[in-house]
Amino acid sequence: MSASTEIFDTLAPQARAYTRHVHRTTGAPVTAEAMATFLGQALRRYVAGGGGELTDAVIQDTCRSVTRFCVAMPVRGYSDARQRLFKAMAPRAKEWAKADRRARRAPVDRDRLRAHLQREAEAFVAFPGQACTDDERAAVIEALTGFFGRMKAVKAAVVRPNRTRAGMLETDFQIGQVLGYEKSVAEDERREPRHLSIDAIHSRLQTEWVVLDGGRTSKGLPGVTRASVRGAVERQRGQPRRAAAIDRLTPTARDLAGALEAELPQGHVSVVETVALAGKLWAPARTADGHRQHVRRLRVAAEAIEEAGIGLHVAVVGSHVVVGRGRKLPKAGELQAFVDRAVANRRGRKGVTVLSHGLVPSRQGLWGTVEGEVAKSVCRVAASQGGHDDVWVALAAVGQTGAAQDFSTVWDGAGEPVQSDSLALADAVEKASVSQAYGRLSRQALIGVELIRTVVTRAREAGLDQAWALYASRGDMAERLRRPGHASVRERIRRIGAALSKAPCVEAWEAAILLDAYSVRPGRRHSHPVVVMPLAKPVAAPVPKPAPKAEFFPTPVRDAMLSPEMADEVASHWRVNAVRPAMQALKAVYLGYDIEDAKGFNLNELPLPKTVEDVTEGLRRVLKWWRSPEFVLVARLDEDLNGVMRQSIVKAGIALREHGWDAYVTAGAVIPTIVSASFSVDLVRGLPRRLAEADEYMRWIIARKASAPAA
Repeated sequence: MSASTEIFDTLAPQARAYTRHVHRTTGAPVTAEAMATFLGQALRRYVAGGGGELTDAVIQDTCRSVTRFCVAMPVRGYSDARQRLFKAMAPRAKEWAKADRRARRAPVDRDRLRAHLQREAEAFVAFPGQACTDDERAAVIEALTGFFGRMKAVKAAVVRPNRTRAGMLETDFQIGQVLGYEKSVAEDERREPRHLSIDAIHSRLQTEWVVLDGGRTSKGLPGVTRASVRGAVERQRGQPRRAAAIDRLTPTARDLAGALEAELPQGHVSVVETVALAGKLWAPARTADGHRQHVRRLRVAAEAIEEAGIGLHVAVVGSHVVVGRGRKLPKAGELQAFVDRAVANRRGRKGVTVLSHGLVPSRQGLWGTVEGEVAKSVCRVAASQGGHDDVWVALAAVGQTGAAQDFSTVWDGAGEPVQSDSLALADAVEKASVSQAYGRLSRQALIGVELIRTVVTRAREAGLDQAWALYASRGDMAERLRRPGHASVRERIRRIGAALSKAPCVEAWEAAILLDAYSVRPGRRHSHPVVVMPLAKPVAAPVPKPAPKAEFFPTPVRDAMLSPEMADEVASHWRVNAVRPAMQALKAVYLGYDIEDAKGFNLNELPLPKTVEDVTEGLRRVLKWWRSPEFVLVARLDEDLNGVMRQSIVKAGIALREHGWDAYVTAGAVIPTIVSASFSVDLVRGLPRRLAEADEYMRWIIARKASAPAA
């Protein structure tokens, strides 16, 4: 190819695209000056990209030819009205075409689509401000009809009965019937059940009579395939061949397969970091040579997993590992590009899967056992780093399941203030057991509080090993130690205490566990400098704590039960309600007004009694009028409440006489509380509780004032 032809083929497409861009944005033809500037920039890009040598004559001739063509290109812009009509009609045409091909299972009917668009376009342009010419409207309709009319017919959906949820359940049931029948026959003949192969089960389901849902019978199960039978058999009996193949792997390959299957989703190709995956199998590498050794071991384990044929595919690509669970990996030449796409940021997210920290359970040794898991939960609780599950495990392991449920209730109810401090959580549970703020707690609640406090205090004062020894001597843990056949349990608990004794402070529990877990790996040295043990915090002089602030906990009182007649009367409309006028009469007498005169104004706007003598006189007037005809409904309501209202008024008068101003606030609020409760059934039912709490709080305040030292 000559230089002139090459430069023309490079500049001409760019110049035409630039010209069309100018036409769309400005609606005017491109000028020769603008085209000369654009071609100069394009030439510089061409030369910088390694283009061939060009003479000035070739450049001038090519630019002149391209400029003449682009300047003469006609402007084919569309008016704003046509563009507005096109943008409005395109979505409607698409939706109509999709619905038509889906409903008729045939190609789109262009005539009906054109008629539909004509009706929609006429309605659109009839709206003020959206008019356009008839030619533009016809052109838009024809363009949309030609484009969306090319949609082909929807293919008939292939329904596989054995792949639906109902079909899979039916297959599972029928295979269970076949296996159960073989087992029952073997029991009658006093022999071991035969191992039925997938082909044998498939043959029986195809040829024998089966009972379907609803009692219907059928000659063979409809739609059953060998693949569906195999899936159902594996769901019921597992995959013994695959399990045997995994057991035949080397320890490193077996642990690697377990870690990947526990962390990564089925049916996906995932990308993980090599360092994170190596951290599931070995201690962190100290040097570059150690990291390269981990990578080599991962490659060997990946090859072994690939050869085992267990549906797990692993490939090490640089600093990442590509894993396919139930999916084949990309080709060898495409793996690096696949990793690059996963590592690249797309909308602020990466496609690299983050693995959890720590070794796999099979490599944790002592800390992967039941006792080790319990010890880790106890350490988190002692360091106030535990979550909801840690508190539950720490209490349930010693048989305090009821206390675990109580702590869970308070954890959810109290929220964040108690979730970051184990002692604060224990205090909240103790208060809740008294106040019943979260309902009635179990009898084990206070036992659990004492256990948590003891473990936390002992860990901070004497060390984690002493706290663990105390914890292991409680409840079910102590019972397990006393059993004659549990010598291994006693040894594990002893080793856990020995490992925790190396922690200089409570916060160093995780470092002590890692140090012990890394040191017992077979064939490794018994020290590992990658674990940095936190230094013990200096013990400050104890600061005298202020006396705890006294808190008021009322005695629980159940809500009252109203008679059906009184409940209907309280809940009735205000126009026919007789309870509220009676309560207004009660308040009028208390304030010292005539009942008939008080009906003409709002009692809520009148001032309440301001002295002890006025409140005492108002309560005396109410008791004097208690048997009057105006208070009939008040007295009936008091009978339904077992005399709580009148008794509260009497107690308020006695408290005013004995304590004066100390009882003024509570005594003066008795009548307003009774009147305000008459507006709903729930308030009336809770009136005994409110009055009892107010009276009890008043006496608590008076008792505190009496016991306070004189100033």
